[in-house]
Amino acid sequence: MAKRATEPIIAKYEELGKRFNKSATDIEVTNLFISLDELSRNLLSKAIQVDVNPSIAGKDYFRFQIDNQFSRPINKALYDNGINLKTYIADTGDELEITPVDFFWEQLKNQSIVKQSPDDITSAIYVIAMHTCAAIDILKGGNGRKTAGTFFERLVGHIYARHFNIEPVRETLSVEFDGERIKIPIDFAFNMGAKKPRFHIPAKTSTRDRAVQVWAQQKVLDGAYGTGRYLCLLTSMCEIEYKIKTNTVDEVCVPEQWKNYQLFIAQIKRAYYLDVPQKYADLKDDFPSIVVKPFGEFFHESSML
Repeated sequence: MAKRATEPIIAKYEELGKRFNKSATDIEVTNLFISLDELSRNLLSKAIQVDVNPSIAGKDYFRFQIDNQFSRPINKALYDNGINLKTYIADTGDELEITPVDFFWEQLKNQSIVKQSPDDITSAIYVIAMHTCAAIDILKGGNGRKTAGTFFERLVGHIYARHFNIEPVRETLSVEFDGERIKIPIDFAFNMGAKKPRFHIPAKTSTRDRAVQVWAQQKVLDGAYGTGRYLCLLTSMCEIEYKIKTNTVDEVCVPEQWKNYQLFIAQIKRAYYLDVPQKYADLKDDFPSIVVKPFGEFFHESSML
């Protein structure tokens, strides 16, 4: 694909990164995400949708294709729910016929995400995430994995920042060792104020074999600040793996490892997903209990965590 076709999306992505690094709460960052979403949708409007063979109970997936370039698999039900018109009630009392994505953008700007249902929030964020990740897949192929991961991390960080109306920090201090203050690198942390919890938020497109890093970082925070001072809210996109030979998708989950991490390393408060793996959702009924929910649920329970 000609280089000029990649420039608008990549340029907007780079502009977004610079603005986000200055302020994660800035409404101009929201506007840049909207512009990037529009550019990605315009590219994907030229694509065809190729079905993936059913392989996960209750879930169907497809991929976008332009020429010989393919996107990652996309959950059809989540995607369709996010782009189909629905009736919402505006603050004026008028009925609006818009998509969950468009309603979500308005509520994100107004810092009132909770006005949307958990299911619609989850679907809207999933569509937004997948539009740009799929566009990057098509434009950059396997070389775009890091770019897509960074995009998702910034999207998650911005959504939390707008909801809390607090700037996140990307590293915090642990202890002094031989006269040197040791820093803890983290994806995002939010300080909610005196006598309130602080949130540690790892943002991952998927955890795979890196899941232990989440619990390890939480262990260090617990040691530095006391158990329970930081509440860990792991926020991920999905845990799927595409198999090209069979044109199928598998959910790659390690629930037994998660239980060991929860028992012997540290405790995470929640694991939020856009495309929830059933094996992880079932962990809430096991011991030790790990509560795994759709991301949209967070906004309706955040004040109770």
